[in-house]
Amino acid sequence: TLNQVSQVGNLQLQGTGLSILGGNISEVGNISTAPSGSTNISAAFIVTSGNQTYSNPVTLLDNTTLGTTTSNGSVTFEGTVDGGHALNISSGNQVTFNNNVGAGTRLASLNVTSTNYTTINTGNIATEGEQAYDDNVALGEAVTDINLSSTNGPITFSQNISGSGQNLTINGGGTDTGGGISLSGVTGVLNLVLQGIGDKLFGGTAAVSGDVNVAAGGTTTISGGSITAGNNQTYGGNVVLGSNTSLNTTSGGVTFGGTINGEHTLNISSGNQVTFGGDVGVGAKLTSLNVTSTNDTKINTGNIATEGEQVYGGNVALGEAATDINLSSNSGAITFSQNINGSDKNLTIDSAGATSLKGITGTINLILQGIGDKLFGGA
Repeated sequence: TLNQVSQVGNLQLQGTGLSILGGNISEVGNISTAPSGSTNISAAFIVTSGNQTYSNPVTLLDNTTLGTTTSNGSVTFEGTVDGGHALNISSGNQVTFNNNVGAGTRLASLNVTSTNYTTINTGNIATEGEQAYDDNVALGEAVTDINLSSTNGPITFSQNISGSGQNLTINGGGTDTGGGISLSGVTGVLNLVLQGIGDKLFGGTAAVSGDVNVAAGGTTTISGGSITAGNNQTYGGNVVLGSNTSLNTTSGGVTFGGTINGEHTLNISSGNQVTFGGDVGVGAKLTSLNVTSTNDTKINTGNIATEGEQVYGGNVALGEAATDINLSSNSGAITFSQNINGSDKNLTIDSAGATSLKGITGTINLILQGIGDKLFGGA
């Protein structure tokens, strides 16, 4: 048991028993624990100039801050970390989690800052409250599935997440006063899944080789410019555009389960189908909408409204959820490059610019409004 330590070169805790760090530790070079045994930490802070390496399981008995003060100092956990208390880490170099965090007992919160990056080389990090990663995060190659979860606090990434083919699931939990997920950039991940009832934010570009799947809880704000997936993109809840946005898939579809709003441009390029399951631009008109799909674009909602143009580059199917479908543009053209197909639908197109149709099949009552020219370009 160590109650207080200062002005020591290096501190090595060896043996197979329990090591207790009960008091504050400062002005120490390196700290290391043996692989066997376990370590309890109740110290308010442990500060070193060099590395902190915890090779055995760690249990937090109180809120704790671990810090390194030089660029040579990293904080590494080889064993598990548990305990219902807050863990704050400030590293002059790297932070590495090589084992589960909060899997036995969720941490109260986790806040990580490093001047280099944080490596998550484990399958689970779980907290009751917030998780905040203030630096670049690298997903380690030791695990395929990584799950970050908070019962009632936000999970925030201030910098990029980079992976090498992992499945990353983030569950922000959430209530009326807490929860949510905030991402900056994401690259190299296979499948990205965002869960929880809180809001979600894409604050930077995201590129994954598999699926992007965002649960219905809260509002999803996209302000990073582009989201690219090799397969499907699914947005279960309402979406707000925080900037001009491009959504791209190589072979999968793009599906919106809720509304889309925001005074910005939305460009969608899908290797399969595009589905609008909620109204678009009713709360805040989109600047423009441009949709290209190799399969159908399904309009399964009653209203799509833009300030500027709407362009549909593939076949359009009018879905079964709405009988009356209204497409409107305040100042731009509405253009269909391929056929429109529907059964027992009332389709109204109101454009201040030109309206250009290719072909129409099915039983559709068609009304063309607006001051622009109208073109019937197909059978």
